Amino acid sequence: MKTIHIASVALFNSKNELLLVRKKESTYFQLTGGKLEPQELPTQTVVRETWEEIGFQINTEDLVFLKEHTTKAVNETNTFVHGTIYTLHTGKEFDPQIASEIASAAWLNATNYKTFKWAHLAEEVVLPYCLTLWNKR
Repeated sequence: MKTIHIASVALFNSKNELLLVRKKESTYFQLTGGKLEPQELPTQTVVRETWEEIGFQINTEDLVFLKEHTTKAVNETNTFVHGTIYTLHTGKEFDPQIASEIASAAWLNATNYKTFKWAHLAEEVVLPYCLTLWNKR
């Protein structure tokens, strides 16, 4: 099996809601992010992909490293995904401007997160983080 290397961000608004996106041809909601380009740092990938996928500009210095994790890819067969995952609490609300490869975006919170089909990387790493965050409210 092959391994794809990606970088992603768990992006939160001022209400601590998590933004997940669903790509066309997929039933899974996943973090904003994508594959690293040659010679690109994971933080640079997150900045580029966040702008490309949802039209939101972020700065590398605002990203907080969460974890690296490897799991089964949801959109490609016989493939693992190795993700470098960051968090970013924006402190504001915004409407994502979804790009052509994205079918939809959703803000998840403590009351609706179970109604979405989470990609493995998001579910295994970010969901526990979210549950801790949401239970503190």
